[in-house]
Amino acid sequence: MAAVAKTPVVSKTVVKPTAKAVKAPKVTPAAPAAEPKERLSATDEEIAAAVAGTLAPRKNKGSTDQDALTSRSDNDRPTGRPLGISTGLPIMMAMAYVLQQNEKAPQNKKLTDEQIKEWFQSEFPGRDSKVHDNIQYCRRLYNAGRFTKGSPPKTTSNRFNEKGEIDNPTRGGNGRAPKGKAPVAKAPAVAKAPAVAKAKTVAVAKPVAKAVAPAVKRPVKVPV
Repeated sequence: MAAVAKTPVVSKTVVKPTAKAVKAPKVTPAAPAAEPKERLSATDEEIAAAVAGTLAPRKNKGSTDQDALTSRSDNDRPTGRPLGISTGLPIMMAMAYVLQQNEKAPQNKKLTDEQIKEWFQSEFPGRDSKVHDNIQYCRRLYNAGRFTKGSPPKTTSNRFNEKGEIDNPTRGGNGRAPKGKAPVAKAPAVAKAPAVAKAKTVAVAKPVAKAVAPAVKRPVKVPV
């Protein structure tokens, strides 16, 4: 009987399909956020600092052109809200800043109102309002809290002379309302004048009048 050939054993090898690499979708980078525009009005933090006397200049300064102030409105007044060239602060905050810095300065560094006026004009070259040239008027508003939403500053601003001495006006003051009623000064007692002794009348002989010749009038000469 003939031998039967054995059937070769076939190994069952499962070939796994090769996975294709998945490409990540292209991510378009976001456009950089636009820088926020500089705030043209005072922030709550700046107002609180103006009251406390710790107001500081902003990091970003105002434009030296200040084009907004060259355009005119219907009433021929400059338009726009400028920011200070060296401080970056709005107008009222810049005034508050220079007034509080003047209080902190040593006596030989104090500014007079005329010097503050010159500084303010250079800080806002486009501003030609005469109101801001009256530093004493602005000082009264500042001391009364008109720059800081009704809260007066802790340190009152004073006017100084060329020697750095306080030279506040005698009339009108600086605007800060006094606390309580001011005491009324009593008028000093007037001392009575001593009695004056009556002078004795002494008879004086009347001089005999001498005849005087009539004066001759001289003509007035016209100056040449």
